[in-house]
Amino acid sequence: MAPENGRVELMLPPPVITKTRPIQHYNMLSNWITPWDYEESIDAAIIGAPYGYTGEAAAPNVIRQILRRFATRNANFDTDPVDLKVRDIGNVAMHPTNVYRCHENIENALTDVYNIDSGFVPIVLGGDHSVAAPSFRAFKGARSETVGLIDFDAHPDTRDWRTNGPGSGTPFRQLLEGGHLDGNNAVQIGFHGFLGSSELFEFNKGHGISLYPSAQVRRRGIRDIIKEALDKASDGTDSIYISLDIDVMDTPWGPGTGGEAPGGLDSHEILEAMYLLGRHPKVKVMDLVEIDCIKDVRDVTSKLAVNIIMSFLTGVNERKQRVYR
Repeated sequence: MAPENGRVELMLPPPVITKTRPIQHYNMLSNWITPWDYEESIDAAIIGAPYGYTGEAAAPNVIRQILRRFATRNANFDTDPVDLKVRDIGNVAMHPTNVYRCHENIENALTDVYNIDSGFVPIVLGGDHSVAAPSFRAFKGARSETVGLIDFDAHPDTRDWRTNGPGSGTPFRQLLEGGHLDGNNAVQIGFHGFLGSSELFEFNKGHGISLYPSAQVRRRGIRDIIKEALDKASDGTDSIYISLDIDVMDTPWGPGTGGEAPGGLDSHEILEAMYLLGRHPKVKVMDLVEIDCIKDVRDVTSKLAVNIIMSFLTGVNERKQRVYR
C-alpha cells in the first residue's frame, strides 16, 4: 500500500534527470528507469544512500545522470532486460553532521520501503561502505529472513566501530557481532595490494568468512569462484546480500574511489560476476558503494557502475524468464 503522502517519510524523491532524446530501436536507461509511485508492482529499484565524503555522497545522482548514455540491451549476452520493471525510489535523507542519524535514517527508510513491497530486488547506491550495515539490517529485518553475504572488496572492512566509529571500514564487524550475519555464510572476493592488516584478515577467517584474493580469481576464473561463493552464502539461508565496494577494481577500471590500488579485478570479471549473481534465486539485494565522483577520471568509474547494475539486472531478468545458458 502506498504511503498517505505518496512517499516514505525519510525518502527524498528522485532527482529530475533529463530524458534522452528518443533514438530509433534504442531503449535508453534514463527513459526506462522512472520514479516509483509506491503502488506499481516492480521487479527491481535503485535507492540512493548518499552518506560519505562529498564525492561519495554525490555518487547516486551522478550514476543517475550517466544512465542517459546507455541503453538496455546487453551485447555481451545478446539479450535485453527491457521487460523488467525497474524504478527509482529516490535518496534517503541524510543528517548533515551525525553519522549515527544517517545510518538510522538509512535503516528506517529502507525498512519502510520494504514493508510496502517485499518482492522487488533493491539496488542501494552509496555513499561509502558504512551504508552496508544499516542496509543489510533493514533487508534482514523487513524480510524476516536469514541472509548470506558475498562482498567484493579490497579490504576486510571489519575494524572495530567501538574505537573507530561506524565508518566505511567497519560494516561487517557490526553485522557479525550484532548477530545479523553468520560468517559461515559470508564470502569476500577481491583482496589485493598492500592494504589491511593481518589481524583483520585473521578476524574474518576466525568468524568463518571465506576469502578469495584477486590473484586467486585470476588463476581460477571468476565463474569457479562465484559458484563456490554462492554455494557457501546460500547454505541454509533464505537470501543473499551482494555488497560491491568499487575499490575491488584494478586501478584502470575504478580510479574514482578512495582506496584504489593495482592488482584488483578487471571489468570483464566483475560484469561476469554480477550477471551470474543476478541469475541466482537467492540473490535478492545488492549495494554498490565507495564511488568518489570527485576523484573519477572522465566518469570511468560511474560508467562502470551503470554497467555493473545492468549486468546484474540482465541476470535478474533471465532468472525471471527462466532462461538458462
